[in-house]
Amino acid sequence: MGTHSRCHNSRVTGFCFSFIGAIGDPTAMAELREFARHSDDLDELHVLLVPISVDDQQDAHDAWEKVADKKFTILSDPGATVIRK
Repeated sequence: MGTHSRCHNSRVTGFCFSFIGAIGDPTAMAELREFARHSDDLDELHVLLVPISVDDQQDAHDAWEKVADKKFTILSDPGATVIRK
């Protein structure tokens, strides 16, 4: 969502991919909240979190603003087209 990224420097040493189900799913929302809560820890470890949602871009953007507290970018892959490859 946008160009916001907390780990925007060359010190990134790892990536953590998280495949998020439907944004309205309580389990997915809890996972995003926990990632947001621990985002400073991930930054300290130089790990870039890359959540990928099966929802459309607007729903992913809404979750980025409301649930993830704009602490990391949420990619949108409607229908899991790329995820399944």
